[in-house]
Amino acid sequence: MVLAFLKAEIDSLDHRGNIEGALRARGYSRAIVDNADLGNSGENLARAQALSYSRAGLFVGFPDNVIWQRISLSIEELGRVKYICQDVFVKASGGTRLVSDGARNFEAGAFDEETSSRILGIEVAVKRGRRLPELIVVGESEDSGLILLEGHKRATAYVRTAGCFPKGVEAIAGFSRDLNDWKWH
Repeated sequence: MVLAFLKAEIDSLDHRGNIEGALRARGYSRAIVDNADLGNSGENLARAQALSYSRAGLFVGFPDNVIWQRISLSIEELGRVKYICQDVFVKASGGTRLVSDGARNFEAGAFDEETSSRILGIEVAVKRGRRLPELIVVGESEDSGLILLEGHKRATAYVRTAGCFPKGVEAIAGFSRDLNDWKWH
């Protein structure tokens, strides 16, 4: 999950500097993200520390006992995934936090100009066949509702370009009964 998260955000305008700076502070370059050696415990620790440093607020109250696995979500299932409880996504979804509602409200100006521009950029990339990093979702169990941990703009774009995903999208899912303590639940 740590590597997938860093791969998804290392080129993000919002987080690139923080991630690369946190890696440099530990004596590493972005190469340990781009060409990861998961058998190297030093690199694994540096990646975990970089994620923890660059996104510390996101993990407030996040449980330690999360079980991670890869899953596939149909676009319909992705539409039922919730955004984190963050103002921009709560507002864009009309209070439901559902990705489908954020995608539906997009044309009505639900997102600010910068976020809208990024979503449109993702849509262009998807339509050109570009493969993007996996989404990361969490839930209390496989039967509970899922919440996006990483990939809010991509998820919105994916639902808006549903025809590009006849087989659905790949995601990394984490499950923990203790997720209620997470700040963004």
